[in-house]
Amino acid sequence: VDPRIHFVLVCGARSCPPLRLVTAANLERALDAAARAFCMSDAGAQVRDGEVWLSAIFRWYECDFEPSVCAWVARVLAAEAPARAEAIASCEVFRVLPYDWALNNS
Repeated sequence: VDPRIHFVLVCGARSCPPLRLVTAANLERALDAAARAFCMSDAGAQVRDGEVWLSAIFRWYECDFEPSVCAWVARVLAAEAPARAEAIASCEVFRVLPYDWALNNS
């Protein structure tokens, strides 16, 4: 499973990544952009007081993110947020952000 799929096939809840138009022509770009945008967002990944907090999506589908969730997220963040990526890369355990199931009306 390509783990980027978790950032485009979403339920529309507030804690989900935003809905995006994905076509065969823009598939790779759309998957990369969705993964990067979600990991850059506070709903996706945070570093607070030295602790890594990630979306419940990463816990629910942990086996899809190789070699580990933290390593995968760090790789996605490396170009745009190197300090954040470094903090996440070194984590062995991450905490899970509360998940808001309310409908995202935006």
